[in-house]
Amino acid sequence: MKFIKKETEIVAFDDNDKEMGHISWAILSDGVINANHTYVSPDYRGYGVAGKLLEQLVNMARHDNKKIYATCSYVVKMFSHGDEYKDVIDPKRGIGDASCEIK
Repeated sequence: MKFIKKETEIVAFDDNDKEMGHISWAILSDGVINANHTYVSPDYRGYGVAGKLLEQLVNMARHDNKKIYATCSYVVKMFSHGDEYKDVIDPKRGIGDASCEIK
């Protein structure tokens, strides 16, 4: 699996360069990352692609010293379990309400 970071999304590709899925975001006025959509192609569901995409986004946020506000249902679910992502959750907004933006 390889990842390509675009302006507001990270796209996952398989070894044959077929798109597997993506995670997208918007940058809020205060610089916080609004993780607003995760999609995995039906052919690749159940293989951990969404988790790998989230890992890429979280690593990007950590590298850039940014916080994440989750409005994507998948990210909200993952942020709600355990402390693994505690350091990147926006302290002002917390975890969102899973009002995922459908593209």
